[in-house]
Amino acid sequence: MFERLGIPCRHMVWVWKAKMIEYIPDVYVLNRWTSLATKTPIFDLEGNILEACVNFVDCKRMLNELWSEIHTCVSLAQGNEEDLTDLVKNLKGLRLNLEAKKSSNNHENNGSPSKATDIELLIGATLPTEIVVKPPKISKNKGTGVHVPGTGSDKRLKGDKEKAIEQSQKKKRLCRGCGELGYHDIRNCPHKVKENCKL
Repeated sequence: MFERLGIPCRHMVWVWKAKMIEYIPDVYVLNRWTSLATKTPIFDLEGNILEACVNFVDCKRMLNELWSEIHTCVSLAQGNEEDLTDLVKNLKGLRLNLEAKKSSNNHENNGSPSKATDIELLIGATLPTEIVVKPPKISKNKGTGVHVPGTGSDKRLKGDKEKAIEQSQKKKRLCRGCGELGYHDIRNCPHKVKENCKL
């Protein structure tokens, strides 16, 4: 069946299926078909492959083999109830052993498993000792412009004190609504606002 190296087309796959071939040789399995297609090795500047990447690929391969073995065992034991009960019993025993090993490791490390260690296990990385990225400075975003030091821009937010000083330097005007001298006119007269509120 397999006389030459090459990329199998869909017709070849149908022939293999007709010949009851259940396993495709590794020579014919392309990397882009596997789940590791996007997990290509990462190299540093000198061209050396990073060890973490290699370890990740090996771990992924072992996990794939594990799931393959589990599914094979389940499919083999599927027809016989006695085999199924034995498989469940063995898997429960393995799970209990793994849980006991994990809890003993956690007790040796820090007494009891904490939320931080669980998150580190989930993410796959440890918390850094030194925090490099810090939150940005709080800014006011009222849309009135930004004062950039050194650029000479006068668009900036004025404080209450500065607003009061500017208000006191303005000339008082005669309001035609209330007839008083003040810093308002008939359009924004406080007496007019009160009358509108009463209506």
